[in-house]
Amino acid sequence: MSKYPNTFLVNNEIEEIFVSIFKTVNGRELIDTLAYYFKCNDNVNETSKQLHIHRNTTNYRLNKISEVFKLDIHKLNDIFELYTNYLNFKKKQYESKTQD
Repeated sequence: MSKYPNTFLVNNEIEEIFVSIFKTVNGRELIDTLAYYFKCNDNVNETSKQLHIHRNTTNYRLNKISEVFKLDIHKLNDIFELYTNYLNFKKKQYESKTQD
C-alpha cells in the first residue's frame, strides 16, 4: 500500500457520476468512449476508428461527457481531473471483482 493516499486527486462528485452512469447502457457507452479517447491521446478521429463509429457520434458523446461531468475535455486541468477519476473508478471496479 502506498505511503501517500490518492484521495487528493479524487473528486467524490465525479466518482459518483461514474458510478451512476455506469448503471445504464448509454452511460457505459460514454465511459467506453472516454476510455478510447484517453487511449488515443485525445484524438477524435482515432477514437472514432477504434470504436467503429462516425466522427460526429464521437463528438456528440464527448460533448455529452463534458455536460454530464461539467468539465471541458479540451482543457488540460479538466481532462486531467477526469482521467485521474476515471482511473480511480476502474481501480475500484477491479478491486470489487477480485474480492468476490
